[in-house]
Amino acid sequence: MMNFRNFWMVGAMVAVSFLVLVYFYPQLPMQVPLHWGLSGEVDGYGPNWVLFLIGPGLMAAEVVLFASLPRISPQQYGFDAFEPTYLRLTQLTVALSGYLFAVLLATAIGVKFQVLPAVLTGISVFILLMGNMLEKVQRNFFIGIRTPWTLASTRVWNLTHRFARKSLVVTGLLAGALALFDRNPLLWLAAVLAGVLAPVLYSLVCYKKLERRGQLNDIS
Repeated sequence: MMNFRNFWMVGAMVAVSFLVLVYFYPQLPMQVPLHWGLSGEVDGYGPNWVLFLIGPGLMAAEVVLFASLPRISPQQYGFDAFEPTYLRLTQLTVALSGYLFAVLLATAIGVKFQVLPAVLTGISVFILLMGNMLEKVQRNFFIGIRTPWTLASTRVWNLTHRFARKSLVVTGLLAGALALFDRNPLLWLAAVLAGVLAPVLYSLVCYKKLERRGQLNDIS
């Protein structure tokens, strides 16, 4: 079974985010920007202590969640077979939260930059890197493209995640380009939704195709 000690790196990320916030906390105004509209302008503020929840608090919750999932998963859907990939996905998820927290903190202390492109670019990179790992994720109830069709067939799971790897890498590249050069969040969102939904649709089509051929139980 996966050991909690394997999560030392993400624990270090949480500690660093906490120490950085403590260092800058005296410089923060009482109200800090927390939300931006589609125009890129701030449209929501909150008390500065909320940054402890949004940053280190959320990251710590993610660490606990990811460390707990292998322990509550049914044995036949265990995580040990793809443990290195699972740990990298954990690190990537916590790193994304740390990045978004850093964006919030930077704006709160007065650093001037375009927040919306920075946020969308970070999420685009996350999608690209996550997609590149998906092919190594084996069938489980918590991580990956979990549809009724992938969970019903190991072969559909494997084929879908091979497709998802290509789909999400392309999506990440396209979304990153849109975030940097187009600056239209609605177009960015449409591209991301298309890239995410494509593997879901593929899993249905793949399942039905293999079902007609009587090949659902084959391993591929």
